[in-house]
Amino acid sequence: MSAENLVTICITMGLRPDVLQQTLESLGPELRKLPIIGINDFGDAETSAVFDRLCPHGQRIDLGKQVGHHPAVDAMYAKVRTPYVFHMEDDWEFTRHDFLDDALRLLEAHPDVSSVCFRDTDNFFIEDAARAQIVKEDCAGVSYARMDALSPKWYGYTFNPHLAPSPSGKRLAASAVSNVKAIFRVTCANRVNSRPF
Repeated sequence: MSAENLVTICITMGLRPDVLQQTLESLGPELRKLPIIGINDFGDAETSAVFDRLCPHGQRIDLGKQVGHHPAVDAMYAKVRTPYVFHMEDDWEFTRHDFLDDALRLLEAHPDVSSVCFRDTDNFFIEDAARAQIVKEDCAGVSYARMDALSPKWYGYTFNPHLAPSPSGKRLAASAVSNVKAIFRVTCANRVNSRPF
């Protein structure tokens, strides 16, 4: 299964044009050819210019005022026309470029899974006792980590960055709460050392 024609990249961004540039460049030119939608809820021209330069075919949303993270994500997701969303913020560095195909294979093999997160488990802040409950497995040639043993319920839609079925399909909008049965992690992303807003 190939990400082409199946995945839209959705990225929240703002006030960190240098970090956004690093993130987009780490995706590589092939992934940046996928449909991409960005929303700059802060409205700064510098960040928008970086998005426009590196993703000339992308769609940048400007709501005219700052609305907050979840309403901004909902506005972005309303524009998605593909069956899957690759959601991320502007401060990730990707170490692989083949991870979307792996994630698609996992979601197809496990329809009860809500999302595949790309964050390295070492970059996820959990206690050592909980970390010991992470289960490493393989499926369809993809190595991943199952996180569902850490909690009987995972609340919330986004495990940034992640791939999930499009909200226009069988999932809820970003502001909704859902019970995630399991989270699979395919390691390929690390948080960029960035300043807070």
